[in-house]
Amino acid sequence: MAVEEKCPLNDLVNYKELECHFYLGTQAYRSEIYNVALAHWKYVIDSPAEHEVDKQLKATALSTTTYLRYYGLGVKQDRDKAVELWIKAANKGDFEARIHLGYAYSDNNYRNKDLIKSFAWYRSIFLLYPLINDISDVDDIAVDYEDAYVKAKKSLEKLKRKLSQKEQDTALKYAKVLAKKV
Repeated sequence: MAVEEKCPLNDLVNYKELECHFYLGTQAYRSEIYNVALAHWKYVIDSPAEHEVDKQLKATALSTTTYLRYYGLGVKQDRDKAVELWIKAANKGDFEARIHLGYAYSDNNYRNKDLIKSFAWYRSIFLLYPLINDISDVDDIAVDYEDAYVKAKKSLEKLKRKLSQKEQDTALKYAKVLAKKV
């Protein structure tokens, strides 16, 4: 049964299912109603994890609200705080947070741009999940992981052309540390 079929849309006030709130946040985000998306995802973050899947939902909700903060969508833009929160989400097992961190550290708009850290965050993905199927086995939250995985791989290839071999070696050592934190 799809998540949306499990959400009793006529009684959302009394409905506490985290997966439903996560889905509703996603629907609001897709409709560009960011403050509503933020409210649903904040509910997920602030609720206790009663099931194993709730822990992943909470990590993904943290990563997703952080995306809103990074870009200033429905919340004050704060790239430094966003990076700090993505690191927390990544350390809790959120795959997508690693991609966001890889991007942030290569973003010209981020004042702490660091291509070695960018490379390391992207590379940590492939240390943890050598194959795309490895991700779907761990995390079945509604994200297009195959597309994200391919984009991360392309971003890593672009960074390889910008970094010296010594810088890549440094980044790989850091990536190994990042991969062990999960």
